[in-house]
Amino acid sequence: MKMTISRAWFGAVLAALVGVRVAAEVALPADYVALEWIASTGTQFIDTGYTHAANVRVECEISATAVGNYACVFGSRAGGWAVSDTALGFFVRWGSANVPNLEYGGAGKTGGNTAGTADTFPYGERVTIVYENKTVTWTGRTKSGSLTSAWSSMPAGKNPMMLFDANAGATGTVKNETNYATMQLYSFKALENGVVKCDIVPARTADGKVGVLDSADRTG
Repeated sequence: MKMTISRAWFGAVLAALVGVRVAAEVALPADYVALEWIASTGTQFIDTGYTHAANVRVECEISATAVGNYACVFGSRAGGWAVSDTALGFFVRWGSANVPNLEYGGAGKTGGNTAGTADTFPYGERVTIVYENKTVTWTGRTKSGSLTSAWSSMPAGKNPMMLFDANAGATGTVKNETNYATMQLYSFKALENGVVKCDIVPARTADGKVGVLDSADRTG
């Protein structure tokens, strides 16, 4: 598949560690090199530019460190957690505890947050995370688990999703919430009815700038 560059971020907000060079699953432009992963150190975020649909499916691979408070892998809220009815996000730490948490629908309201059991997320190893239809699952080498929200339903998102943090801006805007996750990101995809709408590829430019490409064509 030939890559369509919907958006690209290099050398701007994200200043992160990088993995080794790998062969890309999609054809990268000649001046980009695919990387195995890109990592945050706990102070960075990526604006994906993708606003989730109500029926979104998220697939990502990460390796997270058990540090910091409220460590968000991916997330979007309109206007902040206390008022949003379109929240969707997954946290590998909730507060100061090693507790995974799913935000779905009415974040900050009864049923909006679904916290897991302490020490059930496998930190420090490569983990596959899948979210679909109110349920998030994670599968690692040593531990696996899932969370299902009790919230009844969720309309489509109102602002773009972030990686390494949650977007808590007003409708249609970007404002990171500083709930940073310290982690390596190998891949991130968002699908709607089986169609890929966002496909993040870690990469670097020929002059050494590090960032990500989005290979999804959002026009279809």
